[in-house]
This record gives sequence, C-alpha cells and structure tokens, in this order.
Amino acid sequence: HGSEEGLAAYDRAIAIRPKHVPALFGRALARQDRGDLDGAIGDFTEALKINPRSAAAFCDRGIARQCKGDLDAAIEDATEALKLNPRLAVALRIRGRARFDKADHDGAIHDCTEALKIGPRDAVAFDLRGAARFAKGNHDGAIQDCAEALKINPRLVSALANRGIARKEKGDLDGAIDDFTEALSVNPRHAEAFQGRGGAREAKGDLDGAIYDYTQALTI
Repeated sequence: HGSEEGLAAYDRAIAIRPKHVPALFGRALARQDRGDLDGAIGDFTEALKINPRSAAAFCDRGIARQCKGDLDAAIEDATEALKLNPRLAVALRIRGRARFDKADHDGAIHDCTEALKIGPRDAVAFDLRGAARFAKGNHDGAIQDCAEALKINPRLVSALANRGIARKEKGDLDGAIDDFTEALSVNPRHAEAFQGRGGAREAKGDLDGAIYDYTQALTI
C-alpha cells in the first residue's frame, strides 16, 4: 500500500477527484509507510479541510506528527479527536504517548487510565502507564501495570523490558534477568534488553555474562 504503483494510483484518483477523502487517507497512509511524514501530514490536513469532524484524520495526523517529534501538535490533534469522540481510546493513547515523550508523566498516566476505563484489555495503555509510573519512581506500580499488559499480550516486548528495568531497580535481579531474557526470545535484537540484562548480571557478579550482554547491545 506504500508502493510506487499504489502511490501513483492514489495520485491519479486525487487528480480526478481532489476532494475524495478516502483517496487522501489512502495516500497519506501510503506516504507514512514510506517515511514521507510531511506528505502524510499534508494529505491528512487536506482531508480535515473537507471533513473537519473526522476524529480518525486527527488521530492519524497526530501519529505522523508524533513520529516527526512535533509532540505539541500531536497532543493538539489527539485533543481535537477527543472533542469529537471523548471515548476514543486510540486518541487517549496517542496523547498519552506524546505527553510521556514530553516528560509529562502525570498527563500520560491520566490519559492511559482514561483509556483503560474505555478498554480494560488495552495492553499498550497498561505498558505506557507502567513506564510513566516508573519515571515517577513508582516501581511497584510499574511492575503491576506491566504484569497486567503481559496477561493480555505475553509477547509485548516493551512490557517485558520495562518490567525488567523496574525489577532491577527494586533489587529483584533474578526476576529482571528472566524478563530481559524473555524479551530477547521475542526480539533477539532488543539492545535495551541486552543492556538491562547485562546490568543485572553484573550486579549479581556474573561478569562473563555481563560482558557478553553489553557486547551484544553494542553490535545492534
């Protein structure tokens, strides 16, 4: 859907019907797939000129803006989507992630908690809230949220790695090593998991294991 042929097809469709929102959406997503974030943002913006009440367009433009690092604009787009649909969990997740990236950890926790009221089996929201809780020094809360995320999706690498980091901080080195090892079984190129496991092994006095993990982290 992000191929040259697919983009050309969208270009032809838009040339014939410049206000055809599905074609603008399709081209925006195709551009985003190819890393053309500015092009995607432009198409979502055109779609919003035609239909300013499209919560989906605000969400998708927010994701593209977040990928560009324009966190304030991503927060604005997610907030606009929520004005149109206050129960749109994806908009809460987008805003929560952008707030987390801005180090607004209280804001991220709020958005994730609201998303979980709407969809209590949202593993991503649990994982993100856990990361925000960890950033605020609430290691027990972080471990609890990551555990909830992993009940829903046992192969969620970020939750495994985040719980490993929290367990390491609490001194549960064996638990941390287990989590990092499980994360690496899902994604063998997860540098942070190698780094974290290396730190836990070093703290346990396993210097050979630590050197191996640190070396692997540097090669990724």
